[in-house]
Amino acid sequence: MNTGINIRRAEAKDSTALARVFLESRLEAFYWQNPARFRLEDFEEETAGEKVFVAEDGSGRIFGFISVWEPERFIHHLYIAPGQQRRGIGKRLLESLSSWLPLPYRLKCKVRNEAACAFYRKNDWVETARGTDEHGEYLVLEFHGPKH
Repeated sequence: MNTGINIRRAEAKDSTALARVFLESRLEAFYWQNPARFRLEDFEEETAGEKVFVAEDGSGRIFGFISVWEPERFIHHLYIAPGQQRRGIGKRLLESLSSWLPLPYRLKCKVRNEAACAFYRKNDWVETARGTDEHGEYLVLEFHGPKH
């Protein structure tokens, strides 16, 4: 399923491709929000100070990324390009964390982003809290390791 996908630390040369993946993925995932609030420039602003890893194919085409706020082991962003989802790429990005980041991990997921909520639950993330911000209700999820 994810054959030929390489996970590596993001580099400056990846910025344009990452910004596009970030924009296109959010437009699709957050369909209920005003699309004008999403901009290409958001990637640099929203990942400042975070560790970013990319998933790419053998030709260097970027299919997705994960960004982590390391001091809190908080996964701030995990996005896979539209058309590349359901291929195991998101799972591979999450699994790659174990090589450098100790458990547990945390993240927030919008309740209305049903596909993402289902993905995390399927991959052994557990709900620890709920909250609401200016963009809607979210779940706080934690990962303590695989259950099987």
